[in-house]
Amino acid sequence: EIKGQNKEMASDEENWYQHQTKALLELGKYQECVEVSSLAIEKLHNFHYNNDLWFARRIALSKKALGDMQGAIDGLEKIFRKKKEWFIKKELAELYFEIGDIQKSFEYALEAINMNGFGKIEMKIGIISLIAKILKTKNQNDLAYKHFLVVKTIKEQNSWKVSDNDMVELNSIAVQSTDLDTSKLLSELKTYWR
Repeated sequence: EIKGQNKEMASDEENWYQHQTKALLELGKYQECVEVSSLAIEKLHNFHYNNDLWFARRIALSKKALGDMQGAIDGLEKIFRKKKEWFIKKELAELYFEIGDIQKSFEYALEAINMNGFGKIEMKIGIISLIAKILKTKNQNDLAYKHFLVVKTIKEQNSWKVSDNDMVELNSIAVQSTDLDTSKLLSELKTYWR
């Protein structure tokens, strides 16, 4: 009981589906994840903690892994209409980038980075990296370089591994020297994202 109210908890069955589908996705058993998640949505009538949306998201991410990009996009678009979360927009931006719709990917990436304020910028490092790749594709190399540089700097400041791919991306762009003051650079990029 919480402050005089009874809080209804998820059933054992709902918890089982939640854990099972999460494990299937993480293990790369995508077709099975689609089947079990679909069964959960069909079988359960009362969802807690937005589990219906989490099941639908796992279906979409599994479809992406199985090569059904349009199915993944349709699923994530439907989820986003119900739950406006920046990471869903990020996943959509990634899908549009993968299918070559650079303009839509760019629009969604900017929406994702601006949603819910900036919050902890470390949480949005993946979207900053995607924006950098989009800008590189659009031949906007100075801006792309600044984004790759911010990704590298954030990783270094948090003692995260700077991957070989990060370095390849950073070194693949020939640009004029850039101001290396990270806070100034991040401020400049936040203005750009808006």
